[in-house]
Amino acid sequence: MPRLGALIFCKPERVNFVEYEVGGVYEIPVMLCNTSDISCRVRVLPPASRYFSISLISYPAEHGCIAPGLNAEVRVRFSPDSLADYDDFLMIQTEVDAFPLPLLARRSPPCLTLPHVLDCGYCFVGGDGACDFGAQNTGGAARFFIVEKSAWDAGEREAVPVLRSGAFELSPTFLDLLPNDHFRLNVKYAPRGEGPQQAELLMVCDNCQIRELTLVGTACVASVQIESVDGIPPIFASADGGISAQETVNFGDTPLNTVAEKVVRLLNTTPLPLRFEWRHLALPLELLPPTALRTVCHTGLEPRLRVRVRVRVRVRVMVR
Repeated sequence: MPRLGALIFCKPERVNFVEYEVGGVYEIPVMLCNTSDISCRVRVLPPASRYFSISLISYPAEHGCIAPGLNAEVRVRFSPDSLADYDDFLMIQTEVDAFPLPLLARRSPPCLTLPHVLDCGYCFVGGDGACDFGAQNTGGAARFFIVEKSAWDAGEREAVPVLRSGAFELSPTFLDLLPNDHFRLNVKYAPRGEGPQQAELLMVCDNCQIRELTLVGTACVASVQIESVDGIPPIFASADGGISAQETVNFGDTPLNTVAEKVVRLLNTTPLPLRFEWRHLALPLELLPPTALRTVCHTGLEPRLRVRVRVRVRVRVMVR
């Protein structure tokens, strides 16, 4: 819309470059329309930055005036050296006023559905787990490379095929995405110490924007407890510092040719399914009962799952 009292109206009212590549040269014509009732002269001052430039003004007549209802033309050129955003302006001057004409360069930015925190969940210390995170680019075309935040702060700018950071390995580290492209990030988590762990990464875009990305995981150790023996909670530590009920199930004095039975309830205290097996091991003579049934059971414990086990001892021979 022409400004009130202005002699010249520009079409377009702002120059916006939306598609460009590094090293290219792009041009948009600007029409300087005389909306007044008198002829006027116009002067265009060039932009300050080296990325924008202008051509000479093309007048409708040789005398260099723009008659009422006619227009002159000036062409704006843009030569980017990156895919970042650019801002500048031209100054349009006439005999009665002066006003700026904005110059913008804005590529359609990418928009990733990838969360900022990638949670790899739980893993046993000494083991490893693989996670696959899928996402989509719902914005404009862009290229990314992923680097450790500490490496970026130290000035490193080289991408590697597989990024290793602490207990995590991530691939791929380079993404070339078109609009609506789907992609996947593969993360391997192999903790060597117990507790929560994380890695701080950066996704660096070719438009000079940076997106933070955090990998998190929690390492745990296997832990199975005896919840009860015949319905009685075990004593986890004896007063005299001896062997606790956590480690032994005492059948007491058992007569010959009888069967002693106790019900042991086990609890998996880890947040992960736990495979286990019963093993009959040789005990010291003072702890070894006269006769015992060997029992080996292969099974698995889900997180926080309780297992009820019947333990039987049959005494057949008296040892003197």
